[in-house]
Amino acid sequence: MRSCLYQCRVAHKRLRPKPHSFAYSTFTFCIDLDEIDALHRSLKLFSANRRNLYALHDRDHLDQGQSSIKENLRSFLNSKGYHHEIGRIELVTNLRSWGHVFNPVSFYFVYAPDQSLALCVAEVANTFNEQKLYIVDQSSKSPQRLQQSHDKLFYISPFSDLDTQLNFDLHQPDQRLKLAITENDSAGTYFYSSVSGKRIPITDTALAAYSLRFPFLTLGVLFAIHWQALRLALKKVPHFKKAHRPDLQTDTRTYLKPKPKRSVRRQRL
Repeated sequence: MRSCLYQCRVAHKRLRPKPHSFAYSTFTFCIDLDEIDALHRSLKLFSANRRNLYALHDRDHLDQGQSSIKENLRSFLNSKGYHHEIGRIELVTNLRSWGHVFNPVSFYFVYAPDQSLALCVAEVANTFNEQKLYIVDQSSKSPQRLQQSHDKLFYISPFSDLDTQLNFDLHQPDQRLKLAITENDSAGTYFYSSVSGKRIPITDTALAAYSLRFPFLTLGVLFAIHWQALRLALKKVPHFKKAHRPDLQTDTRTYLKPKPKRSVRRQRL
């Protein structure tokens, strides 16, 4: 089974206008989208599109009106002019925990039929129920690494201007997870973020252990976001309101839509 967990360290570092940094331990999921049904059947603590300790819901991710996350991603890529045949897709993300979910960023690693890494789609979210998708498809010297810059044009943090660039440096998930995003303005790079970790088999035992170590995973992420925002405010770091420069907030979409009244649930066999 390709799906797994990663025991991670998340780190942020801001250089300007006031230095600020933090790091914390957590874990994340790496789900092969072709294995969702198998995981749903084999794990007691994981479910797809139904309540559980950890649950992967289609509605928590991009919606193109298709029947599954994989088909929605395929539809999105087609709409952006990518018509190549797609093999497997690995989704690095947090799942719903105790019914709650918030992902600052999820990563879809898309492979060609020959198993080579084709591209990655970064699904970035803010606390206003919005997402923006960035396609990272420029290879570095390594076939297992993607590096590309994009104009941000999205309200992610009130302490970061909209007219900046996001620089993605993403390594193919393997025994190690290594993902980095930096942000720069006209004066250069001023913000660094990274996720690094080691691969752990996805089992009920591992999920139970992590639920004890990180009992409120999603709520912990939201608490950390607001706690760091308070620290930045106390440092008098300038902030921007959501209504600031709507012209620089483009191609966004809402998510976390209400659950359909008549949804089709996968059943355990």
